[in-house]
Parts: sequence; structure tokens; C-alpha cells
Amino acid sequence: VAGLEKKGGADHMTVWTPEYIARINPLKTVSEADSILDVCRLLTKGNRRVVVISENQVVRVISQSWVTRHIGDVVNKLSTKATVKDLGIGPKDVMGVQTTDPVFKAFELMDKHKIAGVPVVNTDDVLVGQVTSKD
Repeated sequence: VAGLEKKGGADHMTVWTPEYIARINPLKTVSEADSILDVCRLLTKGNRRVVVISENQVVRVISQSWVTRHIGDVVNKLSTKATVKDLGIGPKDVMGVQTTDPVFKAFELMDKHKIAGVPVVNTDDVLVGQVTSKD
């Protein structure tokens, strides 16, 4: 895959290799001794996964979805009566797009705010779906 970019007034072809992408989007790492809270802090800063390193070797990868599943298990054990409102989960200022917006607006929001998806509402503000970074 290649991308075209301007350099010094001339068109310049950049080859998009895994190495190139890894340099522009470096992984965050933790050690096995770091707390899960440290991992969560990294995951809230636009990182979708954190690599666990031991003796300069990758020993595991912790993703946002893994943390979400396991936090769900812990919350169930702590209190099955706790509500989303009680726990204060999720931001109150939800960013989204309307069905009449150009699709690139959704991708601009995701890029600008380092989020993986946005809800899509119709002109009556009724939820009709979502656009995600995988779309």
C-alpha cells in the first residue's frame, strides 16, 4: 500500500509498510509488575492495546476489549445492582453524526478524539446505528 504526500513542493511516494505504520503509531508497553490501573490509563489515551514486556520479550498483549470483559466480570461480583449511572461509566458528552452528514465527518471525529466509533442518529435524534474505525 502506498500513500502520496507532498514534500518540499514535489509529490513524494511513501510506502506504507508495517514498519512505517509502527513508527507513526508506536505501541505502549508495560512490565508484568505494572498495575492493571496503569494499563487502563494507557488505554484511555487513544491506545487500543498495550504490550506486556518481560526481559525484552513480548509476553502478552492486553486490548481494550479484554479489559472491558474482565472489568464486567469484576463489577458483576462486586454488585449486581450497580447501574451505569451509579458507576458513572462513559462520557456525558457523546460525539456522533447524523444520517445526513458525510461519512468522513465520523472518521474525522474518531481521529480527532482518538475514539473507535461514533453513534449515528436520524434528524429526530433517534439512534439508528454506528460508524466504527473498522468500517
